[in-house]
Amino acid sequence: MMRRFHLNLLIVLCSALLAVPAARAQQQPADQSAPPSQAAQPNESPSPEETEPTDVNGQRLNPDTRSLAGVQTVSLGVPALEHSYWQPSFFATVAGDSNPLLTPGTSSWSTWTTLLGALDVRANSSHSEFSMDYVGGGSISNDATVQNAIVQEMQVGERIKGRRATLSLLDQVAYIPETSFGYGGLNALSLPGGGALGLQPLLVPTETILSARGQRLLNSSLVEFDALLTPRATFTVAGGYAFLHNFNADALDFNNTIGQAGFSYQVSRHDAIAVLYRFDSFRFTNANATLQGHIAELTYARRITGRLAFELGAGPEYAIFRLPASTGTGTSSTTNIYWVGDASLTYDLRRTSFGLSYDHGVAGGSGVLSGSIANTVIGSISSQLSRTFHGDLSVGYARNEPLSIGTTTGSALTSTFDYYYGTAGISHPFGHSVTLSLSYLSQYQHVNGTYCVGTVCGSTILRQQVSLGLNLHTRPFPID
Repeated sequence: MMRRFHLNLLIVLCSALLAVPAARAQQQPADQSAPPSQAAQPNESPSPEETEPTDVNGQRLNPDTRSLAGVQTVSLGVPALEHSYWQPSFFATVAGDSNPLLTPGTSSWSTWTTLLGALDVRANSSHSEFSMDYVGGGSISNDATVQNAIVQEMQVGERIKGRRATLSLLDQVAYIPETSFGYGGLNALSLPGGGALGLQPLLVPTETILSARGQRLLNSSLVEFDALLTPRATFTVAGGYAFLHNFNADALDFNNTIGQAGFSYQVSRHDAIAVLYRFDSFRFTNANATLQGHIAELTYARRITGRLAFELGAGPEYAIFRLPASTGTGTSSTTNIYWVGDASLTYDLRRTSFGLSYDHGVAGGSGVLSGSIANTVIGSISSQLSRTFHGDLSVGYARNEPLSIGTTTGSALTSTFDYYYGTAGISHPFGHSVTLSLSYLSQYQHVNGTYCVGTVCGSTILRQQVSLGLNLHTRPFPID
């Protein structure tokens, strides 16, 4: 009966794709606005192409004026919001999955039906900017050996503005059934660590090791205070708490207490530099181990609204590992020095947008290792292929080398994990409220040892997924 339901839904979606006449999709309002705080410097007049900056969807942009020493990444600009609104959406997806349990060395095709609801809220006033993005629902499998899944994701941010100071309250939470890095392909789901808030990746407990399927909870809560010292100089202090809790008993849960302070300076209309200090305190609940990091970083950024956003930062990290003493009483500690680096580039050609990012540093180990040296690379292309067809392409790579500061059950503590993913998709609107999409996801992981998921062990995991999706959305409803 369940197989017939999946087949009928797939037929309905394919029929709609072939039968409904195409029409131009309505452009939707986007993220909250941000008033410019760095005015054009003397003798620097904007070029004609910068007088009306827009994003790839044609949405007018305001300059990104957030502090370079803050907790958010640089962007092409913040979409100008003329009216506060809320907008609901609905998503239905049918997918074929070659390895739904994400077990090493196996392949067994099954199907998923995913039903999701989403809510987008934007509310601005003269002294406040509020945004909320929520996605919730679940996935149903036709395979009795694969458990159904629950999906809950939400990102909330509020920016309270004064004449010379700004307070930002940011939180993102995800309750998802799979590793977050590369999760969801190109369908309706957002990627934790990436979404509307744009939090710095090293401040988010993103999993970059492909682990066993099962529900996990990720959360990052951050507060940032920016004080404008001069028209060019800003002092920033921030703090927060992040954690990963995996409902698989063998996982290494961790939490991280974060403190950060820095100084940023607007060198010119488009260029800024910053110096910051950050304190990380990881605690691995199942390994009885702690990891503290003291980081100093120098950062440079170049921002041209609607065209270019570039950021490059690097610095040393002094790390302290604390473990239970071998005598059974007290603790023992070791120290080491690592380097931290991050770079990101976004370039917009109006109809096509390119993105590339790299991050290196000490991380939480993704619930598999008790701390790791993590390297992540993400590249993406998003393009309006024609008047009605839109295409997306994304690739990602993550390498996690163990720090070996604790013990874990059911995984190779001394192994290095190399994980790759790639997605490709195309979407087509029908009328003002319907969009159909076709996407492909591939995930591959190699371990230089043996990695076990349940009773199945191996050194590689390969998974492919093909999905057909339907998106129903309304026009935005204004908020008075």
